[in-house]
Amino acid sequence: MDIARWLIPGANGQSATYPRTVLSLGGRFGYRDQGQTANTQISVMDFGDTQLIDGLVKVWDLAEVSGDRRR
Repeated sequence: MDIARWLIPGANGQSATYPRTVLSLGGRFGYRDQGQTANTQISVMDFGDTQLIDGLVKVWDLAEVSGDRRR
């Protein structure tokens, strides 16, 4: 993300520092257990003429998880 921000033009010919707005959504998907740590997140950052979209999805083979907690 930081390297991508270096390439976004900002004021006075410098790279952009902070986005105007940010939207970020995420949660814990695929498990029905007591876990509280999110395993999926997507963020959209608005730098004016440029939008930066970042996604994080941790995909595990749930069939191989001991006890198959999806049930």
